[in-house]
Amino acid sequence: MNQAAQAETTKNLRRGLPSSGGSGRAALKASLTAAALAAGGAAFFYAFWLVSRFEPVSSSGPMPSARLSRKIASAEAKLKTDPENIELLTRAGELHFRAGPADYATAINELEEARDLGSLNPSIFYDLGVMYQSVGLYPFALKEYDRYLRHFPHAADVAMRKAKLLFEEGRYEEASDEYADLLRDRPTDAMLKENLALSLWRAKKTDEARQILSQLQAESRGQLESARAQYFLGQMALEAKDYSGAQAAFEICRAAGGVPGPGVSPADLPRGLAKAYQGLKKYREAVAQWKLVLASEPKDREAVLAVRRYGRYLSGPAKRPRRKKRHG
Repeated sequence: MNQAAQAETTKNLRRGLPSSGGSGRAALKASLTAAALAAGGAAFFYAFWLVSRFEPVSSSGPMPSARLSRKIASAEAKLKTDPENIELLTRAGELHFRAGPADYATAINELEEARDLGSLNPSIFYDLGVMYQSVGLYPFALKEYDRYLRHFPHAADVAMRKAKLLFEEGRYEEASDEYADLLRDRPTDAMLKENLALSLWRAKKTDEARQILSQLQAESRGQLESARAQYFLGQMALEAKDYSGAQAAFEICRAAGGVPGPGVSPADLPRGLAKAYQGLKKYREAVAQWKLVLASEPKDREAVLAVRRYGRYLSGPAKRPRRKKRHG
């Protein structure tokens, strides 16, 4: 979703109006759904590794669904007689937030209205940040997280969310700064080290990234973090056309049973190996790896073309070059 579309969607949310026709909360919900679908289509390729381990948790804790429904109904009934009551709007927004994504449109409308009327409750920043993030309105989510962090600068879960969104927005330098700051408080956190390294890599600071991953690989030898570090070191080598280095790193991952953890698909490791083998002109090994890619992703065009091209080359009989006929 481009910035103009994001701004228009957010303006409509703030007004409680739909993006195209209709009125009221049902239309607002439709606007949010459309925003979520548009954002999903523009997912960033490298976002996989940034899945936060800190899921959104309501400031008031979990609540049984039946009780939550009763409280929502009570808050809505009171709002009908007192629609500009700041405390009621805030409470209703928090309850709808806790009810889940289906109620996010209503929750955003109520919390934004409460803030417009003068609410200073900092939990609004967190709730709005999570909801804007969920529908792909990342710049607005970042603003809310910044507001929350001004009140609670040591909220690591929110700082993690902010770092993730900065990366997804392509603001790699800022993302790396956030991860470096988080790492100062948790210097042994392997996930933070990986995220910092990958942010630095995207920021074209490959030497720093490689140093962090090499350190992580040594510290976590035999653990899943070590295999992931090797995988990304292989990707960096591949990008630098160091095919021998890439092959070595990927083969270590393969010997360890693959690349565990979120975001790395079964096809990613054989794809990396196939490209490394191709660079080294080891076409038979490359074809074997491309076939493994196809076993996971049968319609992968790059793999189909590579198997067709190199498979034909390897299976055909060796032909001598034709001699040109001499005339005269």
